[in-house]
Amino acid sequence: MTKQRRATLAGAAVVSCLLMIVLLFVRGNSAPVAAPEVVPTAAEVTVSSVPAATPATPTTNPQTGVPATTDAPDFQETPDSSPPTSNAPFVLVLPDGVGAPSSTASTTTRPELETSATTTSTVAPPTVDESFAKSVLLQEGWAVFGTDASAPVLAAIGTPADDAVAAAIASLGEPTEDTGLVADDDCAGLRTRRLRFGGLELVLAEQVEGMVTFEQWYIDGPLNERNSSVDLVVEDGLQPGLTVEELLASNALLVVFQEDDGSGSFRMPGDDSNSPVWGRTSGGSAEDTVTAIWSGNECRRI
Repeated sequence: MTKQRRATLAGAAVVSCLLMIVLLFVRGNSAPVAAPEVVPTAAEVTVSSVPAATPATPTTNPQTGVPATTDAPDFQETPDSSPPTSNAPFVLVLPDGVGAPSSTASTTTRPELETSATTTSTVAPPTVDESFAKSVLLQEGWAVFGTDASAPVLAAIGTPADDAVAAAIASLGEPTEDTGLVADDDCAGLRTRRLRFGGLELVLAEQVEGMVTFEQWYIDGPLNERNSSVDLVVEDGLQPGLTVEELLASNALLVVFQEDDGSGSFRMPGDDSNSPVWGRTSGGSAEDTVTAIWSGNECRRI
């Protein structure tokens, strides 16, 4: 081997040794490289569903064994603070057994009232005899006048005015007030005549020109002093001054209606003729009183 060849081999060996040293040094001082983080794509993302709520198990009443309800409480309406409706029944606080049932009072409204010509009563006349002296009986569609000298006279609504007036004067004497036949905006006739015997008023009306008839009786107090001994009897024991409590106790179907001015009104149940008995009260409490009673639709009273 020549000298030059030996020198080349020696140089290659030195280079190889140096490379080995460098590689060992690098490996000893370098940390292992972490694998790159893989970010999943949108298609690979899994959405976790929210677990369904478990329905609550209702508790059980240990005394009854019935599951306690979990429903929301019933809606409670706010009380109505608006003014009472016109002609609605009064709410009366009365003793047990007195007055109309609450179910009747809550659903009933006063029938409409209009003045109108009655022409004649459709109610059978009351039964009276000779002993009916110095008394006046007022009922649905009728007025009965008793005297000491003769048989009582029955005057139905629609009776000719002269006959009704003669019967009233024979029983009660001359009226304390007499308007004569005049135009009256509160009455239905062409002209109206009102005769007063103290608290009793008889209304005569000219419905057709030249024809005047007895059309209404009305009472709002006792008879005049001259007739203080005369018995004034009204249907079903009605009379001015009767308390509302006494009024309702006399008829379980009767209802007192509220009027716009705070007073009350009532119609006697069962009066289905064209001349029913109506009444008015000072109000709707048990202590309020009956102020007027009438039969016949000729003149407006409410």
